[in-house]
Amino acid sequence: MYVFVRRNLLPAITNIESESTPSGYAGVMGNKGGVSVRFEICGVNLIILSCHFTAHKENQRDRLNDYLDIINHQSFRDEDVNVILDHDYVFWMGDLNFRLENITKTEAEKLIIEKRFSELLKHDQLNMMKNQKLIFQDFCEGEINFPPTFKFDKGTEIYDSRLLQKDSGNENKIDQTSEESSGNTGGPVDHGSNEVRRNLCIIEGLMQ
Repeated sequence: MYVFVRRNLLPAITNIESESTPSGYAGVMGNKGGVSVRFEICGVNLIILSCHFTAHKENQRDRLNDYLDIINHQSFRDEDVNVILDHDYVFWMGDLNFRLENITKTEAEKLIIEKRFSELLKHDQLNMMKNQKLIFQDFCEGEINFPPTFKFDKGTEIYDSRLLQKDSGNENKIDQTSEESSGNTGGPVDHGSNEVRRNLCIIEGLMQ
C-alpha cells in the first residue's frame, strides 16, 4: 500500500508507523490479511488500512476472523493511539470479499439493471453482519449508488458468465470512522474493459 501526501504537508506529518497482519495459509504465506500506515498530521491521528479478506461465499466466518485479527493484533508505539480504533480518523479499504446472500444471480442482475441498489444491499453479507454488530460497527460507508464492481467477462460489461453460481458483489469497499465521520468514498473507476474498481477514498476538509 502506498500513501501519497502533498509536498507542502510533509513538514506537518510526524509519528509514522506501519503494521501488517497476515491471515492466509495459517498466517504464514500472507496472501490474505491487512496492512496499515498511521501518522499524525497537525495534531490529528490518522490511520489508513488496506486488506484482503478470505474469498468464497460460504466463508463469512473466516472473513470476520480476518477483520478481528487485524483489529486485535495491530498495535503502535504511541500510547495515546496504541490500537487502530484509538485514532481520530480510521480509513479502511480493500477487497473484503463479501458476497450476496439469499438471492439468485438472475434476481440480482434484475435489481442492478433497474438500479435498485438499496434492495440489492439488503442481501449484502457485509451489511448483514454490520446490522448484527459483528463487524465494522464503529464505521460508516458512503452511499452506494452504482452497480457491483465485480466481475465482468473480459472485454465486455457483462457480468462473468463463467461464475453463474457466484453472485456479484461490491467486494472492494471503503469504510471510515472518526469522531465526526466525514469524507467522500467516490464512485467506481473504469480501468478499461476488464474490470471496474471503486475509487480510492478522497479525504477532504480534514485540514480546514
